[in-house]
Amino acid sequence: MIKNRVTYGIILTAALIMVYFENGRMSYTFLYAVILMPAVSTLMCLMSLYSLSVSQTVEKDLSIKGEEIQYHILAFNQNIFITPTLSFKFIKPRYAVRIDPESAVLTLPGRSERNISFSMSCGYKGVYFVGLQSVQAADFLGLFSLNRQWKDKTRLVVYPRVIEIERFPLSMNLMSKSYSRFQVSEEDYSAISDVRPYLPSDSMKRIHWKLSAKKNSFITKNYENTALNSAVLFWDRISVTGSEEYTVATEDKIVEIVVAISYYCLKKMIPVDLYYGVNEPMTASNISDFEKLYACCACSEFNLDETMDNSFAAFLNGQTNPVNITVITSRLTEILSYELAGAYYFGHHVILIYIPPEQENAAAINVFNTLKEIGVYAYRIDINQNLLDLF
Repeated sequence: MIKNRVTYGIILTAALIMVYFENGRMSYTFLYAVILMPAVSTLMCLMSLYSLSVSQTVEKDLSIKGEEIQYHILAFNQNIFITPTLSFKFIKPRYAVRIDPESAVLTLPGRSERNISFSMSCGYKGVYFVGLQSVQAADFLGLFSLNRQWKDKTRLVVYPRVIEIERFPLSMNLMSKSYSRFQVSEEDYSAISDVRPYLPSDSMKRIHWKLSAKKNSFITKNYENTALNSAVLFWDRISVTGSEEYTVATEDKIVEIVVAISYYCLKKMIPVDLYYGVNEPMTASNISDFEKLYACCACSEFNLDETMDNSFAAFLNGQTNPVNITVITSRLTEILSYELAGAYYFGHHVILIYIPPEQENAAAINVFNTLKEIGVYAYRIDINQNLLDLF
């Protein structure tokens, strides 16, 4: 483009010199032609850009992290003239989406169309808007280029991976102190897990008659599949601090952990109560409820201004029986550490999943070490660490 501008400058200078030395019709015609050529070229560029019709389609608007999908753009030149060189530039949101290629260059004859297809993959979960960002037209003289921004975008929802962990340190001895939400039809009557005092809501079939006679009071049997109460998950959706790339990777890791634990529990027929920053928890009773929880995790954003300290404290105040509690967070505070320690001493089975921020402070490290020393199951997980190496 610089060479073309230099060449045009030389031709314009020559035309001015001709007018200066030869004050005639031909010299003026040449000068006016040289001056008007960029204006005509600009007009042709504008006509090409704004007579261009573009439709965009994606293979599917729901994909899984790492999955490769196809994106198609159909460009149609509604004008009768050939277009100048057009450069199609595609939007690439943050560090999450890889587009190959990121631009395409072509020309379109009059009343013709061209299909542009490219592959796209998403490295992190989330909701993204992808598609054509702008079309750039270089004028016929090669002196400049004009841009037309494209507002129409395609909404793409990227689901996190479902990692099937083999184990998770939930307590198996809390059922006798809490109420199970499993249906009786899902219990294994051949295996008794433990016994507990009779409740008015218990069926007579569940009474342990021999033990009741010895104790002189009704004793109820708990079976294998009711040995676990619900798994309570607290997901801290406060904004993650750090660089943009680290933030995206951290958010993706946290959601991946939430999904992995939820899938593990539901596959084991353990109900899940997911607290994720709203007033009421999302409840999933069995594996058939996993899809709604999965979709919720994929679309949720880390946009909360307050930590989960208050909601966690309110939950603990309302609990009369010990339960399995798992907290997933990227921010450890003194207040949260007091709540976790108090829950542990009250008898709750507490599991902490800590994903450190990019700039981890000494106070958070001390909190983590203290909780681990008192007996809390505490895991510090790096964003590049494989969950299968831990669970």
